Order: sequence, then structure tokens, then C-alpha cells
Amino acid sequence: MQVSDAIFRSYDIRGLSTAQLSPELYEAIGRAFGKVLRDAGESNVVVGRDARVTSPEYASSLISGLVSSGIDVISIGLVNSPILYFATCTTTSPNGIMVTASHNPREYNGCKFVMQKKPFFGEQLRHIKKMIEEESYDSSAQPGKVTQLNIIPEYIDNAIKNLKPITYPLTVVVDYGSGVGAIGGKGLYHAMGMEVTSLFEEPDGLFPYHVADPTIPDNLVSLIDTVRETGADLGMALDGDADRVGAVTKTGRILWGDQLVALFSREVLKEAPGATIITEVKASQALTDDVIAHGGNPVIWKTGHSLIKTKMRETGALLAGEMSGHIFFADRKNFGYDDGIYAGARLCELVASSGKTLDELLDTIPQYIATPEIRLHCDDSEKTDIVHKITQHFAGLYDVIDIDGVRVLFGSPKNDSEKYEGWGLVRQSNTEPALIVRAEGKTEHDLEGIRKLLKEQLGLHSQVEIKTELD
Repeated sequence: MQVSDAIFRSYDIRGLSTAQLSPELYEAIGRAFGKVLRDAGESNVVVGRDARVTSPEYASSLISGLVSSGIDVISIGLVNSPILYFATCTTTSPNGIMVTASHNPREYNGCKFVMQKKPFFGEQLRHIKKMIEEESYDSSAQPGKVTQLNIIPEYIDNAIKNLKPITYPLTVVVDYGSGVGAIGGKGLYHAMGMEVTSLFEEPDGLFPYHVADPTIPDNLVSLIDTVRETGADLGMALDGDADRVGAVTKTGRILWGDQLVALFSREVLKEAPGATIITEVKASQALTDDVIAHGGNPVIWKTGHSLIKTKMRETGALLAGEMSGHIFFADRKNFGYDDGIYAGARLCELVASSGKTLDELLDTIPQYIATPEIRLHCDDSEKTDIVHKITQHFAGLYDVIDIDGVRVLFGSPKNDSEKYEGWGLVRQSNTEPALIVRAEGKTEHDLEGIRKLLKEQLGLHSQVEIKTELD
């Protein structure tokens, strides 16, 4: 079977539901992953799905492929990714597949994998692709069996055990974005004793109100309006499969992922002084500075939820987070996976216990001046070479962090290079044909100089269209 290279991403499988995906492909994925599991001595797997229109059929085909390979399936039905991850940590199976396209628009679908409680990604996914193309899997003489499991109540109970009680009637608005976050999320938030207003809580794979991606400000308009209308203490938004969270204050200010991690890290460091906190190359220097100021050990790492989970295991980090709103807790007996629902609960706990508004808490984080995350279309065949050339150029002039693209530290010049207090990032996207660019300075002058230097190099080494954010 021939499959598109484009659907096998760095961290998962994802593509257009009908143009690039099919029930036959999902059955082949099940057969291939089933053989990988059996070869590793595994005998079972948890399978869940989101509410996209094609997800029921695709999940059924996936299960058929797994069963035919001799793997027993624990089917947990319509859930979100955090609940799937929870199941792999608490049931008899440390393996899982979630049929979802996360925050992508309704035209997409895909799946995420867990094997032996670890992310299954990168070269492992490319091996699955090769197996499917070569049909190098076989059917077991003894097919597996399917059992049904409702693990949602256990997920809620476990989350409650890892939260401190809310001591006053906090008022919260939650935008579920027509995704599957209300499954487990609604029960948890009400169990915490808060006054909750829900928006778009009914799962609907057509996403009729807005795309379920809380990193895009336009998707937060209804949330901000409702928070203001109700006078709520804060608002939260989940993405399509609820592994990411966004938040807004009662005055409508948006908190980005690195700002959430800064606030969470302070609480983690109170309970575990000196703990390691992981962030990614796109995050503000303000986060690193804040972690250090509160006695923590900040580690900057590559972008990508699978990569960060792996790094957490290596370092023993108790908290990690990305600009995209993936927040990973490994403190208080948490398992270290990204869970937007639980992160939202921790934010409510933090606000309730602080005696301050979320606006006031946000004001305590160092404020630097930054561009948004800029995505410049660039052919997949060119983006690696462009990033390499830009890295080579800046490495001769400044200190750089080159673990994921290049983060240039313009405050550390070599020779007579211009000095600006801040940094600039150019990296290739792992999920689309694009370059990711971001810059930050301590002053407008710093940011202006950094943008100028980045724009010069992008113009010199590429044909990408430079957006106005770098002008």
C-alpha cells in the first residue's frame, strides 16, 4: 500500500480525512503497530477516539487491524488524549493509540501513539510507514479480543487527589471548542466546587463555532466576551483533543504557554525547591529568568510534545511546557503527560490560593517585547538547508542554541558584532512546510535590531515571503 509521506509527521500521523486517510490505511496501521507490539513482548493496547466525523469508522478499522495481529484491545471510546494517556499509565496496558487530529480543522484526522508508557514517534513512525508500504506484517493464528472500559470516573478521581481544594467560589468560563474536553473536564471542574460557565461543550466534529486551537487569538473571542459579560475570575480554552490549554484574565488579557509555565513553576518550586523545569526554544527569556529567580533549574529543549516528554524522563523534571499550551506535570504523583484539562484545574487552584487576580499574577512575570510566532511558508525540500545556512552565519557572530533550529543570543556578541539584549529564532516546522520565526528584546530598540538582522538572513538565504511582523 502506498501512503503519503506528508501524513507521517514527527510526532504523529495526521492528514486530510478523505484525501490522505482511509479505513484501509487505519487497518494497516493497526496491523503494523500490532506487530511492533508483539515483537516487543506486548499483548494489548488502549484505543480511544475524538469526535471528528471520520473517527468512529477509523477507530473501528484500527481496532480490526490490531485484533487481526493478535493484540487485545481495551476500547475506551469517545475520550480525549489526556484520558487515553491516563489509561496507559493505570490499566493493564502501557500502550495506546488515540484517533485524533488534535487542534487541526475539521477536514483532518490522524492518530497519536504510546508504547510502554513512552511516546512513539520519529523513526518509529517512519518504520510503521515502511511496514505498511511493504505489507511486512502478518495475521496471528489467535486473534485478539476487544473489551470496553469506562475510565472517565477514575481519571476525574485521580485528578482531584492531585489538586488542592478551592476555598472560595471561583467563577470560571471554559470554552471546549466543540472538542472532547468536556468529557472528563466538565466533571472535574464541577467537582472542584467552582462556578463554571461552559461554552461549546458538546463534541461536534464539524467544529461549527471556531477551530479548537487556543493559540489563535481569534478563537478566544467568545471566551473573552463571556468572561467580561459574566464577570468571571478567568477563562480557559481547550484544543480539539484537550491536551493543550489557553487562558484569559477577567479583563481579557491572553496568557501564553510560557507565562502559564512561569506561574506553575513557582508553585512547583515551593513544594520541590531546585526542581528542573523544561521549556522550549520558542519560549520567552522571561520564563528562564523567572525560574532562576525562584530557585529552579531551567532547561531549554526542542519543540514537540513527544520530545519534551522524553526529556522529562531523562532529567527528572517536574514540570514542562510549550508556547502551544502543552503543559506537563510530573509532581504530586502526576504522570508527566500533557493534559490541558488538568493544567486548567491547576490554574484555578493557583488563582484561588493566591489571593490575587489572574491579572495581578500576570503582572508579576517579567515583561519583554516579542513578536508572535511567525510561520513563513517554505518548501519541505528547502527548509533544512535554509536553517543550516542561517545557523552557520550567526554561530560565527553570537552564542547560539542549535538543538532545534537556531536561537541566536544577540546579547552575547563575538568580535565586534552588534549587541542587542534579546534573542531570535529560526527553525523548521516539524508538521508543515514552513519556517518558524520569533524574536524578543528587552526594549523596542533591541527588538527592532534583532528583527532587522533576522530579516536580512532570511532574505539572503531563502525566497520565503517575509511577513510584516519582521518589518
